[in-house]
Amino acid sequence: MTNVILMVGWLGFAVVAAGGLAFILTSVHEKRWRAVKVAAAVFLPPLALFVVLLVVDFPGRQWIVPGLVVFGGAVALLLILPIGSVPRIRIVGAQERVDERDVIFHRFYRLEPGTPEYEEYYRGHPEKLEFDDMVRALPRLGHPGTKIYHPLASPFQVATFEVLEDCTREIDWAPDPIEDAPVQASAEEFTRRVKGFARYLGADLVGTT
Repeated sequence: MTNVILMVGWLGFAVVAAGGLAFILTSVHEKRWRAVKVAAAVFLPPLALFVVLLVVDFPGRQWIVPGLVVFGGAVALLLILPIGSVPRIRIVGAQERVDERDVIFHRFYRLEPGTPEYEEYYRGHPEKLEFDDMVRALPRLGHPGTKIYHPLASPFQVATFEVLEDCTREIDWAPDPIEDAPVQASAEEFTRRVKGFARYLGADLVGTT
């Protein structure tokens, strides 16, 4: 009976150790160092204690070891099983399209006075013109004259916005086609190509929707 209990205990230890090691190795591969530290703190002490319980003979071991295995299995099931309902987003009624020109950064930093886009936008939104022009006359975010300006820190802030601005402007452009007709391929092939190129450029995680 004791041998059976120890065998079950070592089996449970092996399963937990394998799961913890897989989690730690995955976190290392993804360069999630905080997850590595937390996993090591969570897994290593209980595993070390469990080894002691399996190796050292003491009164009641035949009850404690199986109890810990059952308790650990129950906790693992609670963490894995989809218990409870998952809230889902429901779209109710007709949905209106969103005019991205209403976004505050677009209004203040892209709608330039005197341009056709500026005139067209404020013809449809005259109630925003006075306030927007007042904000537009203020120093730009991260530039001298703002409350948060700092000669050493602000260049990083401005550079971040400039990168995003350049990316969005590039995205707005339609790329020139290489061939006359659109390239035909399956969704799986397109996904494989996009993910492969993103990883080639150095991305650690790539997802598609």
